[in-house]
Amino acid sequence: MAQREGRESELRRLICEIGRRIYNKSYTSGTGGNISARLDDARVLITPSRRNKGFLKPDEIATIDMKGLGTAQGVTASSEKLVHLQFYRMLPDVGAVIHAHPPAATAYALAGLEIDCSCCPETMVFLGDRVPLVPYETPSTQALPDNFTPYLNSKTTAYLMQNHGVVTIGADLTVAYNNLETLELYAKTLLYARIIGEPKPIPPDKTDHLKETFGL
Repeated sequence: MAQREGRESELRRLICEIGRRIYNKSYTSGTGGNISARLDDARVLITPSRRNKGFLKPDEIATIDMKGLGTAQGVTASSEKLVHLQFYRMLPDVGAVIHAHPPAATAYALAGLEIDCSCCPETMVFLGDRVPLVPYETPSTQALPDNFTPYLNSKTTAYLMQNHGVVTIGADLTVAYNNLETLELYAKTLLYARIIGEPKPIPPDKTDHLKETFGL
């Protein structure tokens, strides 16, 4: 019991810490964005609705079950909980989900463009071949997580939400957050590269070698 309580306490603390990071990096603003972590097979910790992510406290983090129902009184879970639960239901290895609005990556989402990751080896290793563009749907409706379903697989760790923002996932909160940083830096670098020329992808034979080397 003490071990379970200790793990929950640490997850709550880390959700708040990541909330501060994404707020301080301008990956979100106001009450935007949401963060969650799988607590166990039946429960998820998730940021509360309409709270600034830069100023969260551990006791403000909501607990929900896999149907999205709250298991504690006094805290309302994020309205985007349905998207988070879709990942946990369909990808058993996912332990954390982050939704944010980092400017460069979100610019691609607003322009209706997916991100090809083949120009940078590190990006391919951590994000996969591409960051897919998930078609727009109204936030907080079941239609939005349903739109994610065709894109969910074990090798894709970042997603663009058309006209909305981004989602990154990982085995734990640290990995999901690192993927968010990787996505935003790569998106920004691509934009810089397009100012001075056209980004060149890694040659196909070298891409194959990269995948073999890292087991992608």
